[in-house]
Amino acid sequence: MFISTTKTNFFQLDNIHINYITDLVLTQEIIYKTLGSTVELVCPISKTTRPITWFGPLNYKIYAVGMDVSRDVSTQVDINETETDKKSILLIHRLTKDKSGKFRCNPPSVKLLNHTFGSFDIQRNIQCIAHGDPMEYTYGKWEHKSFFNDHIRFLNGTSSGILSLPLQEKRVRYQDSGIYVCSVSNGVPDEYGKYFHKEQSYVLSKGPPVFVKENKRIQYGDLGKPMDLMVYVHSWLNITNHSVATTVGDIKQLKVAIYHITIKDTFHGQLIKLFGWKLVFRFPELTIDQFQNYTITISNELGNADYVTELKSKGNVFKTKFNYFTNN
Repeated sequence: MFISTTKTNFFQLDNIHINYITDLVLTQEIIYKTLGSTVELVCPISKTTRPITWFGPLNYKIYAVGMDVSRDVSTQVDINETETDKKSILLIHRLTKDKSGKFRCNPPSVKLLNHTFGSFDIQRNIQCIAHGDPMEYTYGKWEHKSFFNDHIRFLNGTSSGILSLPLQEKRVRYQDSGIYVCSVSNGVPDEYGKYFHKEQSYVLSKGPPVFVKENKRIQYGDLGKPMDLMVYVHSWLNITNHSVATTVGDIKQLKVAIYHITIKDTFHGQLIKLFGWKLVFRFPELTIDQFQNYTITISNELGNADYVTELKSKGNVFKTKFNYFTNN
């Protein structure tokens, strides 16, 4: 709302702009009061878990947070609530010239939508939607984080709050998944004195399974003993098929266990934690001919991926006419 003097010694309060969290409530009201009168301003948002903050002249300074009135205006204003819906009331005891200007409750709100992209999507945009008064916004850098809050990178968006994800090869677009944080300011601080307000949403970049850095190109076992051949993959979709094949294409009929776990991989140069799958293929009793290379194929509904690992003995294997021996 805006207060200004007139020739008849009246003060005008107009343009009350109120927004709360993700919703914008816009009320335009003109109230005429004589100098020295009492003024009641009602915030049209019902009481919530977050306290209502009142701002006013000069420069949108804080008048009250919740039921607590700022010390420098404590003798001039008071806070009350409507009886039925508990809306916040800013009570100005005596209208004076220094109360000329805009009043508002609560800082600008910011809204982000969640997005799911496919590995074939080339143009991928996210928009930071701001509401508030004044409607002149400054957008800060975007932050990309993992779902475990690991920092990945900072990105520059447009002056209108749009972030276009940089072009990537299809095989690495899965690294664009995570939490994206936008920040925006309209020059008005919140109840904690912060000018930039933040909101976050998630982006899922879905595609075929990806074998992550935790995998080992060489795995070891003992001749004549059980051995678990393990691989780790990242996939937002369920695993639909899997196989283990020798270099000549023979498919090994092995028991397999699949676990949904936390794994590690490098996203845009940063080692982070992420959700993934651990697949364990059980060799019941290793024979000497099983020490060789294996191609492991993992599939989901969007495609498949291969990984080659070599199975070696923990010791040197010697062959005689009738037996096999290991020298550990």
